[in-house]
Amino acid sequence: MKTVFMIAVAMALSNQVMASDNACTTKQKNAASFALAQREAAPVQKVFVAGMQPGMWTEMPGLNSGSDQVTLTLETASGTLFQVYEVAAKQIGTSADCDIVSVTPVAK
Repeated sequence: MKTVFMIAVAMALSNQVMASDNACTTKQKNAASFALAQREAAPVQKVFVAGMQPGMWTEMPGLNSGSDQVTLTLETASGTLFQVYEVAAKQIGTSADCDIVSVTPVAK
């Protein structure tokens, strides 16, 4: 039990996991992180989520669709790279889960 608690504290302190994230939010952050890592040929573990801005979503009882903006940072040899991605998703039924539709870099 003590080990599980220590792991949870370490993950929370590293900002890699947020208790309030639902499955869709986690998928959106992961999709954006993977896109930046792939573009920069960097390990995805080096990409950090700096923020997430909720966007426009439909407001139906289920099967909603919409997008949010995910701000990422990546430490490179020439400094810190900031990139914002617009991540579109479609809700799976009435669950907190979704399918990622697209991941698009936002122009600065």
